[in-house]
Amino acid sequence: MTGGEIINEPVIRKIFDHGPPERVIHMYGPTECTVFVISHKITAADIHNGHIPLGKPIGNFQLFIVDENLSPVPTDSEGELVIAGAGVCGGYCRNPLANIKSFTNLPHLPLKGTAVGFSRHAYRTGDIMRVNESGLYEFVSRRDRQIKIRGHRVELEGLENIFLSTDLASAAAVVKVEPKDADTGPILVAHIVPQCIHVDPETVARAFVSRAPHLPVPRVELLVELPLGKTGKCDRRKLEQLCIEKMRVVRESQMHSNGSIDSVETCLEHIWLEILGYPKDHLDFSDDFFHLGGTSLQVAHLIGRIRLLQPLKDLILYSL
Repeated sequence: MTGGEIINEPVIRKIFDHGPPERVIHMYGPTECTVFVISHKITAADIHNGHIPLGKPIGNFQLFIVDENLSPVPTDSEGELVIAGAGVCGGYCRNPLANIKSFTNLPHLPLKGTAVGFSRHAYRTGDIMRVNESGLYEFVSRRDRQIKIRGHRVELEGLENIFLSTDLASAAAVVKVEPKDADTGPILVAHIVPQCIHVDPETVARAFVSRAPHLPVPRVELLVELPLGKTGKCDRRKLEQLCIEKMRVVRESQMHSNGSIDSVETCLEHIWLEILGYPKDHLDFSDDFFHLGGTSLQVAHLIGRIRLLQPLKDLILYSL
């Protein structure tokens, strides 16, 4: 049995490739609903199709996919999962504000009043889902992990799934980082646990671009493992803090090395490293600015920095 996090399809694929057990069952459910509310026996067909659904509700629970007005959405449409039933808890102890946000009554929905423990009391999971034509629930994203960056609305889980689909990553966590002392805007950073030691960030970024050329490319950071919180889930806040601290250290290092710039190449390298927040050994002269996680706003900042040092015309004329 597996649960607690989004299904890691590459790991499940490996299990099936190396002699699967008799049953592999994925369970979904929040703590507020006494843990499990949906289950699914994973099959070889799921692996072949490249998508593993969450499954169907278990007994004494009733699930609804609703819009922002808590009205049911059509089949195969996305909405927030709301759970009613015997396992839904009464609320959080001594936390009325959280109760108002997470729990609601559903007088307008067709609840099964004859089931044991059913009431109008329901839990808003914050998970965006859909129900396919087979009646199986499919996870889309977390409501609080749909972000807007550079005019695009992005689902961070979707980006993580793309990285996992490359077969270069055994685990992935994408976070939005907003350094307070930087003027280049927020950036996306993908923390990747590589499948082998020979994988480098540029290769991972290129694989991402080949699968999703229409999406913003996150900056790729390789880790031995993802940090976990007390619940055993990825500690994304810690990843954000590590990124901000790393970028701060790099900027300070670049500021202290200003006096050693003695060529156009070194000058440009210095600016790239400072804007991207990378250490010196991270950059190669064949690297692509956008594959390193650079954004259009950072490009404008990059050009401005270059022009401050000397006219762009001079850089072109005298760079050979």
